[in-house]
Amino acid sequence: MHDILSQEYGLAGSIGGVVYAQTGNTTSGSSSSGKPLLTLVAGILGIDQKKVEDAFTQAQTEAQTKALDNRLKDLVAKGKIT
Repeated sequence: MHDILSQEYGLAGSIGGVVYAQTGNTTSGSSSSGKPLLTLVAGILGIDQKKVEDAFTQAQTEAQTKALDNRLKDLVAKGKIT
């Protein structure tokens, strides 16, 4: 289970890190081309940027919640917390 938790944190961190590296923050800012990364994604997908931002925020929240839940379950299973 620890490996799964590490992978989830790693994936969430990687996605957030890529967006941060490209934009300077998680939702807006300038990429190397001068356009916000999420604006570029929205353009490529042909959807509204707000929908992309909302989906990214939701994905981050869900990944963090799942990782925390898995970590707590692991600690309970190991008898470290009850």
